[in-house]
Amino acid sequence: MITLRPYQKRDISQLHDVIESGFNPLYILPTGGGKTVVIAAMVQMQESSRRKSLLIVHRREIQEQFKSMLKKFGVTPTV
Repeated sequence: MITLRPYQKRDISQLHDVIESGFNPLYILPTGGGKTVVIAAMVQMQESSRRKSLLIVHRREIQEQFKSMLKKFGVTPTV
């Protein structure tokens, strides 16, 4: 089970609000800030609302990192 940090919870809430208002946000955090965790949590929220998500990455290593994190959030990714 992943425990989100307070700033990650805040960011997820703000990102959700921006997306629901029709905008496409750019999310930036420094290395080690937990971008993968935040995005995986958001994908899990989308899945629970029966919405789909599309993640595009440019490296196989990042693809594997996302697959692993999504599984920790109970999401079965398809590639």
